[in-house]
Amino acid sequence: MQVAEVSREKKAAGKGLTGNVSSENLPLSKIKADHRAQPRENLITDVVQTYAEAMQDGAVFPPLIVFHDGDDYWLADGFHRRYAATSIGATEFPCDVRDGNLRDAILFSCQVNAAHGSPRTTEDKRRAVMKLLQDDEWSHWSDREIARHAKVTHPLVSKLRAEIAPAPTSPDKPKATRTYKTKHGTTATMNTTAIGGTTPTVAATKPKATARTTTPADTAKPAPSSGKTAICDRVREAITILSGLPPAHEVAEYFAGTDTAIIISERLAPAAEWIAAFSDAWSDEQC
Repeated sequence: MQVAEVSREKKAAGKGLTGNVSSENLPLSKIKADHRAQPRENLITDVVQTYAEAMQDGAVFPPLIVFHDGDDYWLADGFHRRYAATSIGATEFPCDVRDGNLRDAILFSCQVNAAHGSPRTTEDKRRAVMKLLQDDEWSHWSDREIARHAKVTHPLVSKLRAEIAPAPTSPDKPKATRTYKTKHGTTATMNTTAIGGTTPTVAATKPKATARTTTPADTAKPAPSSGKTAICDRVREAITILSGLPPAHEVAEYFAGTDTAIIISERLAPAAEWIAAFSDAWSDEQC
């Protein structure tokens, strides 16, 4: 899509927006591009590069849409433009500033690109719906209401809601969670499904004599571990991977100004959240 077309469609979409809006040139360094408000499942490198080249040629792009909570400016629409501008050394960019916080930016981002810009992919639409379904407040909305906010069909919302619905538990089956006090005095819940499992016993069988030589491919694979053994194995594997990564500041410097930086942040965010949760849940009494 040509830059001029993007601009025309952005203006048309803006007519239906509500709330106080002010136009300002904001320093890019003040605009927070939180991955939770990122409309796309993945930023597209080619789009960032195309926008950057057009900006260098003097093309005028539509403003970014940001929400201001009095302290911070949260980006809700224009991630590709922001990264393109940063990559060519721009220090500020025109913005439509609205009153609101990060949650307002996240909610607004669920409808971005539904009627303008590059068409949303299936993953983009799924991302928008899942933001709403996985939120404590928005998940209570009806399928039609969520569909209206995400600009998708309500059958898609129904399908995704069914996918994440908790499986029914048998009354004879023990609870798979345990509530306990952390060392900080807070209450936490632990999933105990895999705790106490045992490694399956594999019956030894005497191989029949054959005329061919046994190769490594013929060797029986060991049975997968379970329970505490499986947990230790997976944690050990994760530690090995993380310990082999280059220093974080070197990676950040290398990918500065590219969409890869935010993709890395999105992919590693669950790891950071897990480590924080582990720190809160751990106590010396568990040793």
